[in-house]
Amino acid sequence: ELLSARFGLPPLRSTDTLDAVAATPELAETLGVAAGAPLILMRRLALTHDDVPLELTEEYVRPDRGRYRIALVAEASMIELKDGPD
Repeated sequence: ELLSARFGLPPLRSTDTLDAVAATPELAETLGVAAGAPLILMRRLALTHDDVPLELTEEYVRPDRGRYRIALVAEASMIELKDGPD
């Protein structure tokens, strides 16, 4: 909301990438797990008008304490309607 209201830069779309990774000793201490424990690494790239990058984040999540909900929506330009069978 702040980026949209104050700067006119709404996040229009983003791409999230999820990977399974092993906890480094530093991450393990921070997240309270053993070194080498499985984690989920989520990287997000959010874009605004003309595909200008707006946000780049990396987030490490314990699989036992996180949940992701992913909604897939087709853009109007990707939907093709046809009349009858081909």
